[in-house]
Amino acid sequence: MRYTNLILTIITLFLSHSHANSQEYYDQMDQFLEKYHSKSGLIDYLHIAKNDATLDSLYTIIGEMNLEEKDDDFLKAFYINTYNIIVIKQVVVFYPINNPFDVNGFFDNIMNFISGFDYTLDELEKRMIIPKFEDPRIHFALVCAAKGCPAIQQKAFRPETIEEELVRITKEVINNPYFVNYENDVLKLSKIFDWYGEEFTTEGSLIDYINTYRDEPVANTSSIEFNEYDWSLNDEK
Repeated sequence: MRYTNLILTIITLFLSHSHANSQEYYDQMDQFLEKYHSKSGLIDYLHIAKNDATLDSLYTIIGEMNLEEKDDDFLKAFYINTYNIIVIKQVVVFYPINNPFDVNGFFDNIMNFISGFDYTLDELEKRMIIPKFEDPRIHFALVCAAKGCPAIQQKAFRPETIEEELVRITKEVINNPYFVNYENDVLKLSKIFDWYGEEFTTEGSLIDYINTYRDEPVANTSSIEFNEYDWSLNDEK
């Protein structure tokens, strides 16, 4: 009986610690993003690099987070947040830089400890996120330290609102002429729609997908062009 009680106590403490870590993670990320997120969606890397310990705390929580028995909404929110925090962390480590490719292996070589395992950013995106969720809207939420990305959000993604947030962000991107510009039957799109085209066209054409979220529909006969991607650092400075 004593042994059984001990096991139950350990399990209870473990689950309580995991829940506390989850709540702490979201609360800290909210505070961090609100502090270093500019009105234009850029990031104040300079001041993060100088004097903020919250980034290290978030990075530690990411490594220790217990993901066992978590549902898809939790995992989706966690992985998006984690990707964005790791990108910021890597920029800060090598700051100042002009773009992420100034750092050798920024996406495909630098390892990060996530829930007990080591992953590069590419592995996190292409092995953990894209195949699991098959949700192209996530590409508007992952921010790769470039101005060509949609702006980072001012608050953490949370499991209970992840669906609403992805709908909102997708509508914002598709109705933003920087990412989707439509004039004279020519549709000029962000390179995101080219790189991940197969994901956007599983149930129809690329224009069909865009019209799902667009306020003013695009003609199906429009020609499509893809803009060059701006890899310059999304730095407030």
